[in-house]
Amino acid sequence: MCIRDRCVVRPSLLDGAGGYGAWWLRAVARSPIQVIPTGATGQIAALTAGDLGDAYAVLAAAPDLDRSDKDGKESWRDVELGGVTEYSYSEYLDLLREDYRISSSAIAEVTIPNHPEDNAKRECWLFTKEVIAGGTGGWLDAWLTAQAHKQPWRVWVPDAATRLGAHVCDLFHATPFSYGHWILLQRNNVPSPNRLPELLGRQPTPICREASVAPTVEIAKQRQRAL
Repeated sequence: MCIRDRCVVRPSLLDGAGGYGAWWLRAVARSPIQVIPTGATGQIAALTAGDLGDAYAVLAAAPDLDRSDKDGKESWRDVELGGVTEYSYSEYLDLLREDYRISSSAIAEVTIPNHPEDNAKRECWLFTKEVIAGGTGGWLDAWLTAQAHKQPWRVWVPDAATRLGAHVCDLFHATPFSYGHWILLQRNNVPSPNRLPELLGRQPTPICREASVAPTVEIAKQRQRAL
């Protein structure tokens, strides 16, 4: 399938700000009611859209996709990419929900509720909310994020009902869920081997923002103290 200047790239599930499917998954993760297909036992190794873009850039600039066998390394002609951790669908929803718990708690640290009329201080609050919370910023995102602090009620749906629901979604295009997604949820969607760390020269960016929230909050606090 490959020709001289091309390669096949197979990424696992993508997560990124502004992505329609990613927003839906994060909405489901924060929802007070989560509908989980019983047969969704396949593993996923989600990666960020930014990491995938960096990997594409490295491949595009590679002088030799074949790399021959002179250095004993595998070719870049066919690569599979993903995050370093594998999750089931329900575990991935748990991860995203915890992400919002951490994020919203961090936002609370720099909220200035007593000065809504102070534009400069309000700017600091909006800066923190935009950088840490992500999402569309509308009332629905705010409500869903508030639900993330509560224990969700999970409804486990039999495979037959899930398949029927997938066909209905295909018919009306109401959600990103489709029959194709239902097939994917039943199978492993993980790279073997995972070439992403090799391409990036580092570990992939974690989906959960736990590692990146603290520096962002500190930046916001510094701006707050400077006001």
